[in-house]
Amino acid sequence: MPDQKVLLITANAGLSAAAAGAFASVYIQLVVLTSCAKFPVQDKPKFILVLLDMDSLGAAKMSELRAFLARMRGLPVIALCDMAKTPNKDTVEILSTGVNDVIPNAINMNLLIAKTRAHLRRLGAGNNAATDRAAGGWTRGDGI
Repeated sequence: MPDQKVLLITANAGLSAAAAGAFASVYIQLVVLTSCAKFPVQDKPKFILVLLDMDSLGAAKMSELRAFLARMRGLPVIALCDMAKTPNKDTVEILSTGVNDVIPNAINMNLLIAKTRAHLRRLGAGNNAATDRAAGGWTRGDGI
């Protein structure tokens, strides 16, 4: 995916560093921002998927999420949240905003890569030589 990138929005330095290493190891370009406000809408076409850490939103999480999704219309967004502290009704509310999925922000990087690839397959993205190489490495177990 040389010209398509995945955007991770998180203020969590540990998640950011782990994801950067994991995505690089499987040839998926990752760009990290610390807040939704730092994302220029004109850059939207450069990205194929957004991973949004709900902890990077302010106190009015749901209204900020809705505003961000309105700006990102047409771009798939996966929300990451602290599933241990997020009641089911809140997870349902997050999903009802229009995000494509909700996954734990304390996710294992192998699982995050697998879920990202699954979303990219559904979008029809990632059908190129670099992704094929990454998939081969993944199946041999020499990925991350």
